[in-house]
Amino acid sequence: MTIKPLSYKDIPSTNSVEFESFIKEWESKCNDLMFFSSKWPVVKRENAISVRKKSLSPGDTKQWYCREVKSSNVKYETLRKLLFLDQAKSQRLYNTNIIEIKCIEGILLGVAEIVHTKYRKRWGGKKRDFCSINIKNEVTDPQIAQSRRVYTPGSGLSGVQALAEAAGILPRPSKNDAVSAIYHALRTSANNKVVRKFQIISIPINHGNCQKVPGSIRAYIESYEEVRELANGEIEWISVQSFEPGGWVLRSVAEKKYFSELFLDAEQIFQLAMENMIIEI
Repeated sequence: MTIKPLSYKDIPSTNSVEFESFIKEWESKCNDLMFFSSKWPVVKRENAISVRKKSLSPGDTKQWYCREVKSSNVKYETLRKLLFLDQAKSQRLYNTNIIEIKCIEGILLGVAEIVHTKYRKRWGGKKRDFCSINIKNEVTDPQIAQSRRVYTPGSGLSGVQALAEAAGILPRPSKNDAVSAIYHALRTSANNKVVRKFQIISIPINHGNCQKVPGSIRAYIESYEEVRELANGEIEWISVQSFEPGGWVLRSVAEKKYFSELFLDAEQIFQLAMENMIIEI
């Protein structure tokens, strides 16, 4: 399994139509993964947290995981503040292994930035650092915010789309998509209608000012997150990820640590959200 980081030169100028297409393609891939991941088998459940794992198919270049969290005790606005607006600050609060989170370059305010994150240990005990482009998007129109019930590919076949498919970012449609579409249609009701949502997309990237920290391991994590507020007041938080620990750590050891992290991070973020709600009251 291999994650290939983007090249900085692949990011179009922010003043161009190509940049808008670049962002839309990644948002479309996020929507695709939100759709596909709901069909993967659940491998572990704990409290309100479920983790799914995609069964590998011929030609897959990455192993995908999905974490789903549902809650009626946490407000959308609280998670929006912690994960969308103050992400770097919140990460340092719930993950004490983070040494530093630094914005290397603000591509477009409120939309995309390049971030360097340093850990004192992760996935096997060694220091690891990550360089990624983070893309954010919020949808407040309920008509647009609805989750997909049928598979629809990206809006165009730009260079980003071709690059993503070659790297295995965008899954192939399954022969069971028609059955899945019926399932999704049946489970849609007034209660689980999405009122609004936000997405955070994190893609590994190579950048001249984001060099590997001496003595650490350059690792990669590709992450697509979506937080939804439903009409009944519940919150759904879905994270679809693929990771590459780097170094000489055994994949089985890294995966065990990664699984623990999936549950622990969610629990600590929701604990932090509950504490913030008490302060707000």
